[in-house]
Parts: sequence; C-alpha cells; structure tokens
Amino acid sequence: MSFGFGPQITAPAATDDALGTEKWSAGLVNVLFDASSKKFQYGYLVSWQHSFAGEDDRRDVNL
Repeated sequence: MSFGFGPQITAPAATDDALGTEKWSAGLVNVLFDASSKKFQYGYLVSWQHSFAGEDDRRDVNL
C-alpha cells in the first residue's frame, strides 16, 4: 500500500489563453494506492489548490 501527502504547485504554462488559467496556484495533495491483490487494485487522488499570483484580469483559481 502506498500513501502520500504533500504540497502542490501549478505554473501557468498553457500554450493558449483558452487552455489555462494564467495563474500560479499552490495547495495540498493526498494519494493512496493499494496493489496488494493481483486481481483488484484501487486508489484515489485528492487535491486542492488556490491561486496566489498571475494575470489580474483572469478569475482566481480555487479547486
């Protein structure tokens, strides 16, 4: 079983304005994965981030 928890940072790296938020964001991420069975594996990934810098004319990120 694998478990992790830590920080996350997202950079505004979209090649087109319509594809990204144009905001820097930071937050937390948590992951769990259980591969103890050869037939059935499961897991999850939970993340939260909020923008702290970037284009002022774009909406803030909070997801």
